[in-house]
Amino acid sequence: MKSYPSKKRVPVSRVTALWALMCMTGFSGCQTSNLNHSYPDSPAEVFLLLPVLVLGGMAWAIETTGVHLQPSVTVEPKERVLTAFAFSQLSAAAKRGDALAQNNFGVCHFIGQGVAQDRQLAVYWYQLSADQGFAPAQANLARCYATGEGVWRDETEAYAYASLAGLNQPGMPELVAGLSPSAIVAGKVRGAELATALSARLAAKQAKDAVK
Repeated sequence: MKSYPSKKRVPVSRVTALWALMCMTGFSGCQTSNLNHSYPDSPAEVFLLLPVLVLGGMAWAIETTGVHLQPSVTVEPKERVLTAFAFSQLSAAAKRGDALAQNNFGVCHFIGQGVAQDRQLAVYWYQLSADQGFAPAQANLARCYATGEGVWRDETEAYAYASLAGLNQPGMPELVAGLSPSAIVAGKVRGAELATALSARLAAKQAKDAVK
């Protein structure tokens, strides 16, 4: 059986590759066989040749080294993990009645961070925070009512709490877009009731604090 020699890739020096590239450009300095006149004849030709050499050098480097440009990859931020001390501090603040802490404590129960996941308990803490007028907690309640997580699904309550939180809160426009027209009508009435009750609660709290 007749064998044929395998084809081997002949290494090409950088100078040779660049010289071949210059010849492909068709400049007069390259076409001559006289080495003393092997460069472009004018500064204008040098200026025009430079970008070609740069691009050619990049192509040569990619081909010979196997390096390929890839789009940057966005790395998702790692989820923040509460230490035991931080969780105990958050729990204590929530039980003291701090609205921000109550909402965040609800989030911990919702996702199961630092405590067993319990979405019904998450709704409980969201409610305590929302009753103090904390908009993010009201938005969280709206999401729970819209999806039925931790509470019975109720589109009317979902719209009511979304409107109470502010329809410009993150995620609220998309939430409202998924509700039925009848739920939105009923939700506006329910939202007005919630707003009135919230105003009365806040006024009573301010009066109580003033006495102290």
